[in-house]
Amino acid sequence: MTDINPLSYCFRDADAIFTARFRAIEEIKKDCLVGIDANVLLAPYSLSEEPLAYIAATYERLAGEGRLIIPAHAAREFAKNRNAKIGELLKTVKDQMSRQSDPMAKQYAFLKNLPDYEIAIEIAGQIQEKQRALLTALRRVADSVRSGIQQIPFGTFIVVFCLQRLLSCTSPAEKP
Repeated sequence: MTDINPLSYCFRDADAIFTARFRAIEEIKKDCLVGIDANVLLAPYSLSEEPLAYIAATYERLAGEGRLIIPAHAAREFAKNRNAKIGELLKTVKDQMSRQSDPMAKQYAFLKNLPDYEIAIEIAGQIQEKQRALLTALRRVADSVRSGIQQIPFGTFIVVFCLQRLLSCTSPAEKP
């Protein structure tokens, strides 16, 4: 039995590590394979809608061209860390809920005779109504997040689109 150093196996010619010359990105970008790691899969949980649509379109194009690779290890890391990202989303929603406050919690009787102060009180009442509606909506969002990622569009995109097209880098012995 021989002990083979994995690095010696992967990089048989150590000199080539420093002397290798690679083609320019412009030269290979239209036909190279694109491997996605777990951090890239998790990033959309922190992005706004615009980059999300761009990412989805890019994944669709790369998958359609047969160039999208999601290594099995990246899928496992994604699954391991997904709940933490969902927890961060839930915390953000809860923080947004906790920031809601009465815009005019304290009112001054002395100012109530001023017409503009009466207008301010009326507007504050309208704001409170909108805040109650906002809190109701945010509670539903939090409930959806708690009940499962399938309620979140990109979560569905990742689970259905990407992971179904998983191109495993595992050895045949590791496949289920």
